[in-house]
Amino acid sequence: MDLPKVVAELVKTQNSFDSVAYAKCFTETAVVFDEGKTHNGRKEIENWIEKANKKYHATMKPLEYSEIEHTL
Repeated sequence: MDLPKVVAELVKTQNSFDSVAYAKCFTETAVVFDEGKTHNGRKEIENWIEKANKKYHATMKPLEYSEIEHTL
């Protein structure tokens, strides 16, 4: 499957449980909302995914990808 580079990297880092590399897939000002909590910026995202990885050991497997072209 031909995924955008950042999505492919996110999947790869999640599946290797690399919280540092996972967080680098996000911008410094990114916000993730999960399990009722908000995680702001790379450091909080890194801490969140590290704890989630230890608790759940979840992996990702993309099933489908498509792009939608928007015209203005």
